[in-house]
Amino acid sequence: MHLQWQNKDLGGFDIHLQKKQQQWQGEISSQIATGKMSLPDSFDSDSKISMDMQYINLSALSEMQMQGGASTPDTFPVLDIKSNKLYWRSVNLGELDLQASPGKQSLTFDRIDITAEEWMLSARGSCRKEDEILVTETKGKFTAANLGNFLSQLNFTDEMKGTQADIDFSLQWDGAPYQFSLANVNGNVKFDTGEGRLLGIEPGLGRILGAFDLAQWKRRVRMDFSDIYAAGLAFNDIKGSFYLANGYADTNDLVIDAVAAKFEIKGQTGLITHLYDQEITVTPKSSAVIPFAGTIAGLMVKKLTGMHPDSLTRSYYSLKGSWDKPELKKLQRKKSKSKKLRR
Repeated sequence: MHLQWQNKDLGGFDIHLQKKQQQWQGEISSQIATGKMSLPDSFDSDSKISMDMQYINLSALSEMQMQGGASTPDTFPVLDIKSNKLYWRSVNLGELDLQASPGKQSLTFDRIDITAEEWMLSARGSCRKEDEILVTETKGKFTAANLGNFLSQLNFTDEMKGTQADIDFSLQWDGAPYQFSLANVNGNVKFDTGEGRLLGIEPGLGRILGAFDLAQWKRRVRMDFSDIYAAGLAFNDIKGSFYLANGYADTNDLVIDAVAAKFEIKGQTGLITHLYDQEITVTPKSSAVIPFAGTIAGLMVKKLTGMHPDSLTRSYYSLKGSWDKPELKKLQRKKSKSKKLRR
């Protein structure tokens, strides 16, 4: 038979269950999930749902678009869900292990682990009731041995190559876990990557890094980095954090430590409006631009001006506008106090 949900055909759906004591045990086969399951004959905090799946398809599950008010979390049964494969956008994210238990006015996610050969996500969380409103929160860590491969497989971008990444997150939103959206999520995301390369910037990756156009940077910084840009922007690491609130992502510490220059980014990205409002500081590296930075002459420049030689070639830019057509403008050099010479 076919599963129908809110006038949508979700494909073939076969389920075979047999009553054993207080549980219904059997197998399910569908586009959403396939495997063995055990369901209680009544749903409450003393019951348990166990699932041992061959696969779960999150993309197909999301099409169900659950609506209406969510149940009180403490009436949920204990959840023990395992799946050999977890699909999203036709990509196998890895092996899933989810454990959850009901508490007082809450459902606690004791374990949410997704493990694959090149990446791993480990999180905890809860769904609780506050003043008749459900609130979901989760904290965890995502680690990728090759972030470029991960982003490419999800069809997000092919512009990042290589780089190990550690991403820590702490997020909260009003509603049930399945009611997550960029418009209502609040929290912090912190990340740290290793060496890698940006081949160029497209809107997808620009949503994270600030939409650099390598050709524009090469032209506007007015320095010859052609040996580096010819094969993309090589970087030593990317570090920073975002604060998410009301559909916006704010940062004041995003730094791309490239081989030839350092990019420091502060400002806001509209995750719903798709607009930028950022300031970017570009500092060419001494080894690539100012060979005398570590010499006596370089020390004299620092002594006389109170500035490191790198700051003499530092450039400032504003990035505003839409994700598709951002406007990059050079700003006046920021004034810094210089030391006065003693007479």
